[in-house]
Amino acid sequence: MELYKFFSSPIFLVVLFLATLFTIFDLYEFIKSFIKKQDIRMLAADIFQVHLSFKTAKIIIVIIDLVLAIAVILGSNQFWLWYGKRDIVIMPSGTYCYYVYATNEKGQTYTLPANIEKINNNTYCVYNVYFKNGGYLYFYDCEYFDFEDTEYVIDQNGKGWHIELTNEKTTHPKVEETEPIKPFGLVLPITVCALYLLSVLFHIIHLIQHYNINRYKYFPPLK
Repeated sequence: MELYKFFSSPIFLVVLFLATLFTIFDLYEFIKSFIKKQDIRMLAADIFQVHLSFKTAKIIIVIIDLVLAIAVILGSNQFWLWYGKRDIVIMPSGTYCYYVYATNEKGQTYTLPANIEKINNNTYCVYNVYFKNGGYLYFYDCEYFDFEDTEYVIDQNGKGWHIELTNEKTTHPKVEETEPIKPFGLVLPITVCALYLLSVLFHIIHLIQHYNINRYKYFPPLK
């Protein structure tokens, strides 16, 4: 589940955005030339053909489109949520209940449910930590956590605790959680994925047409 770090990185999102615009333009050119019954010209093929053969260029483009289609789905947190994953790192912003490791000043460590607010991809706020006997820890000032860090906090009694977040999901009657799955959360990634798969289909059609034209040029079909 470390994929979310790569697929949510700004560099990947910029590359994906530019690649998507490029693909939309290519599909438009394909459809336009197909409707007008002209020779199909696709910008991606023209660019790759500067140093490669037509066939090699098409194969590379198809592979790139397939990889991007898969990446769009695997990079969608909503996909993993629909799949059943509940790691806190893929949850949308909201309030959730997860176990934390709470270590007191004597070095005793407890695994306890906590009321956690997710602010963004890697910032969390712990409000309450609940004990099995009904007691709880309350932190007056919301302490902001990075998922992989351990934070030192002061509870309502002035005692210090080292709190570490985990990905282990739980529930508690005093924690009202946010619904993580959005009704239309998969619309955008599925749409972008469909664009890339459509591009794969069009490039394959272009490849077939190209070789059929070349074949008939030298070996005309029998009448």
